[in-house]
Amino acid sequence: MRTVIIKREYKSLLAFLILISLFLIIRQNFANNIEVLYNKWTSIQYTNQSLPWVELEKLVSPYMLKIRDIERNFGFLIIFFSILIFSFLTTKLKSKNEKISLFFISSFLVFIITDIARGIEISIKEKDEYYLSLLIFLPFSYFIYKETITGQKIDITEEIKNKANVNHDDNLKDLNKLLEMDLISQEEYNEKKEIGTKEKIRIEMKDTEEYNLLLKSKEKGLLTEQEFNTKIENLISRKSQK
Repeated sequence: MRTVIIKREYKSLLAFLILISLFLIIRQNFANNIEVLYNKWTSIQYTNQSLPWVELEKLVSPYMLKIRDIERNFGFLIIFFSILIFSFLTTKLKSKNEKISLFFISSFLVFIITDIARGIEISIKEKDEYYLSLLIFLPFSYFIYKETITGQKIDITEEIKNKANVNHDDNLKDLNKLLEMDLISQEEYNEKKEIGTKEKIRIEMKDTEEYNLLLKSKEKGLLTEQEFNTKIENLISRKSQK
């Protein structure tokens, strides 16, 4: 019977939370600046409705240009965070093909965001670009699902056996020293050595055909719990005497 544990990692989840929080904070600063400029723009238009369009355009154009600058900087922000995300996630990929696939996915998402954004009158605070920009974090979902939600199955059977062997050898060395120093009798030595040997066999035998057959018989109802335990102890005793 193999011993399998599920190991979960939280690095991707933590990186996702940090990056998206930072992204939203910076984006909110952009949105606030745009809102201030937009309010000034509309205020000028409202108070100067009687002016010719050419004159009115001269008054509002500085604000329009500033808004466009912020929108362009927001685009750079998307690209910058995409590079950060790509750089972090590629460290988790081993094969070259996986890294290339991630690069094309990230590039495609950035292209989708920027291409749609060109056709919309941008208002970062309210329009669709805000929601579209969150697509750059989409690749995180695969890693979070794989590492944190599902986890990785690890067979630790051999590790348990090796640890049991090391502990048995260490205990045997200590018993030999106790016997040599006349701190325990030969009878106590033999008794404790047998206990240690049986414990080692108990751990190792869980991967044997005999143990699995007895376990299967118990699960089918062919053996009671007491019969199963008795036969296991008899099997351990026989193995310890070899």
